[in-house]
Amino acid sequence: MGSEGAARQNRRDALVPIGARAEHGFTRALYRVTAAPVELVRSYSNIEVIWASPREFLSIFQADAIGCHTITATNDILAKLHLVGKDLHEYSLETVKMFREDAVKAGFTL
Repeated sequence: MGSEGAARQNRRDALVPIGARAEHGFTRALYRVTAAPVELVRSYSNIEVIWASPREFLSIFQADAIGCHTITATNDILAKLHLVGKDLHEYSLETVKMFREDAVKAGFTL
């Protein structure tokens, strides 16, 4: 196969964009709606599903759970990746300390 054939073989003929806003959690209904396109294109090697511009950090994991081929994310979302696996008790204490430091800097007292 020449380079033209290899390029054609690796080309995606279509991208199917999906996404979901899950303010009230990733419900079963929302899972079915977002997973359906992935299931529909599973047997077509030239079509991929892309989860475009999620608004929530959780969407990265939701896209992975349904088998989405690609997910785009803003730098703000990607900057939170270091929090994956962080101890929630430790994170909560850090947050409280940060609020206290901000209050002290602003001149508030308790």
